[in-house]
This record gives sequence, C-alpha cells and structure tokens, in this order.
Amino acid sequence: MVVCEWLNDYLIINPTELQKLEVCQTPSKLKPAAPFLYQHLYCIYLLNPDF
Repeated sequence: MVVCEWLNDYLIINPTELQKLEVCQTPSKLKPAAPFLYQHLYCIYLLNPDF
C-alpha cells in the first residue's frame, strides 16, 4: 500500500502507530520495529512495575 510506504520510517520508530494500522503490518516493517516496541514496553514497565 502506497500510504504505508510513505509512513515507513515513522511506523518503524512508532510501533504503537504501526499496531493500529494492520494493513501496514508486514514482516519488512515488523522486524525493524521490534526493538522500538521493546523499548516502549520497557519504559512503561519502569513507570509502572505492576504492569
């Protein structure tokens, strides 16, 4: 999808936005987004250890 390609870099570094756009979730985007998603979830955990 053309829109997904336009947003490629944005979606990789903002995995929560990628999660909302299921049509853009391809292996070529999900794999590079994984470290950013991990970092995001780790920050949530640090702010709320009971998470």
